[in-house]
Amino acid sequence: MRMILLTVITCFMIEAAPRPLQRVAFSSDEVLSVDVDRVNLQFSVTNRKGKLITNLKREHFRIFEDDQLQSITNFSTETDLPLHIALLFDTSGSLHDKLRFEQDAAAQFLYSLLRRGRDQALIMTFDTTISLLHDYTDDPAILVA
Repeated sequence: MRMILLTVITCFMIEAAPRPLQRVAFSSDEVLSVDVDRVNLQFSVTNRKGKLITNLKREHFRIFEDDQLQSITNFSTETDLPLHIALLFDTSGSLHDKLRFEQDAAAQFLYSLLRRGRDQALIMTFDTTISLLHDYTDDPAILVA
């Protein structure tokens, strides 16, 4: 069987019944252990060249926890999901000469990718501080203005 490279895109999400928020102080040698019934894994699969591999099924995957095979209770493929994009520009002096190139590339990226009414993007900059230039919008013209 050919080897596939898995790239985990997002963090693990634990589903549990909501409970009241409690503040608990732990010393550095204490361990907090929690049992959960389900963990959602969101990921993308690519080949060695970085191309997405599609049409995968539950039987193509095995999930292990502490070397123990876990059952996959639900498996679904999500495509054409709304995008939430954050572009972060380094505006420090070291990259000042490349800023125009980065802005042009970002404009081309946003105009080609954002779908009005479906996707959103924001733009932030950083040097010694982080600044929000444009908050989430689905209009690339606002973002590149």
